[in-house]
Amino acid sequence: MHQQAWLSLDGICNVLQTSVSHIRWLVSHNYLETLPGSKPGIQNARFLDPTPAYADRLRTTEMIYQRRVPLPADMDMSGKAIFTRAEMAVILGWTDNYARGYLKDNEVPCVKIGKIKHGGLNLYTAQTLRSLLWRRRGRKLSKQKAPFLISDLIEWFLKQDAIEIDGIPTDAEFAEDALFQKKLKMILKMPSPQKEAAMRELWSKVELAKQAATSLL
Repeated sequence: MHQQAWLSLDGICNVLQTSVSHIRWLVSHNYLETLPGSKPGIQNARFLDPTPAYADRLRTTEMIYQRRVPLPADMDMSGKAIFTRAEMAVILGWTDNYARGYLKDNEVPCVKIGKIKHGGLNLYTAQTLRSLLWRRRGRKLSKQKAPFLISDLIEWFLKQDAIEIDGIPTDAEFAEDALFQKKLKMILKMPSPQKEAAMRELWSKVELAKQAATSLL
């Protein structure tokens, strides 16, 4: 029978083979039990030693999560957008090379996803981006005083949204495509030579439609 004990932070990290930040996340979501009356701070806490079966479930769950989701489970996503270095450069009006040097030299806070040389990413929060924008304008108390929705940020999102919407077919185009697919299925079920004749007629109409659409551009 497994004898449960109260473990230190290092002890629980060793048992679950995980990081301190993940232990903090497990505690905050009630997946681990801490000793009542412990001193404040995770470094001073004592954790109930999980049974072997439960510990194995926690390790397996973390492994599955890491494989399916590229973001750490303990990262606070509430109310924040995440930007790559290239996106930071576009919003701030920098070249990619300047952004790379500035963000590295000034040790701008970021969330590291994997290793850069192996295709990883450094991702930046909207809060960090907001601070950089307001600092450039001479504002030092951006975190306390600046509104979340900055004009630069809104403008960038609107541009990206317009690009995405422009590439999506309209409802009418979806309906026309569904009708075309229906006609094509009906033609394929026809016997020869009616099938071949119907296919020629259908493709001639498609070519006429393409020419008409091109003339309108």
